[in-house]
Amino acid sequence: MNGSSADAAFSLWPAADFGQVNPQTTAADGYFSFFTPVGTYRLEASRSGYQSYRSTDIQVIDEAVRYDIPLTPQVTQPAKHTVQVTEYGFEPAYLTVAPGDVVEWVNMAADGHTATSTKDVSSATVGAANFDSGLLLAGERYQFHFDSAGTFTYFDAVNPANTATIVVSDAPSVKVFLPAITR
Repeated sequence: MNGSSADAAFSLWPAADFGQVNPQTTAADGYFSFFTPVGTYRLEASRSGYQSYRSTDIQVIDEAVRYDIPLTPQVTQPAKHTVQVTEYGFEPAYLTVAPGDVVEWVNMAADGHTATSTKDVSSATVGAANFDSGLLLAGERYQFHFDSAGTFTYFDAVNPANTATIVVSDAPSVKVFLPAITR
């Protein structure tokens, strides 16, 4: 897709004008390629059994672009937890869930946002999955099934200062409320 800025309306890239095909079907390994003129683009990918994915803006200058698209399987279970994505961050910003729980992110903002986990698994179980919602437009949802115990830090790729944490643990969470004492 092609557009001129993050707020611009994107349209389908006219691949035929450049002797190429759009949309493309990938090979079994998922590989595909295309050459575009300089500009701002977004990729959209879909596959049966997986949640659709939309990239954030990709700036094409005069060199090859590599973009790995992380498709997440469709989730058939209902979500046990909902995280609202706003222009101010994630609500709640800290969440404890049990292994096997499904978390759903809903973009409540007018502009696009993501829920993108960091790729560091040092604090999570080895082999634990990472997640990336791709760009969620207003009202769009993304779900992830947490199989493994661990701590998952994630951020909004549109506004990386907005971060949050999900702790997947068998242990029940304990909340302590301390009284406020004034004189």
